[in-house]
Amino acid sequence: MDAELWGSDLIGALASSATGLSSLMDTLTKSLVPAAETAATPAALALLRVLGAVGSPALRTAAGQAAARLGAQDVPIRRGPPR
Repeated sequence: MDAELWGSDLIGALASSATGLSSLMDTLTKSLVPAAETAATPAALALLRVLGAVGSPALRTAAGQAAARLGAQDVPIRRGPPR
């Protein structure tokens, strides 16, 4: 639940400085999702899962698919706060 709230807050903060919510979602889908997938870290997988839960439909789809691919690569799931 905390991760979803953080993700919603992040999207809200970014949206306030973007040219529009649609533009922000498109940018996140085309840049942040591929970058997180390339990083292939537990934190990147967590981010993708959050975006897959709280983004626009296209962002949810792209992030969910990227998270599934990372999960298939056995990227460990991050549990608890960062250390």
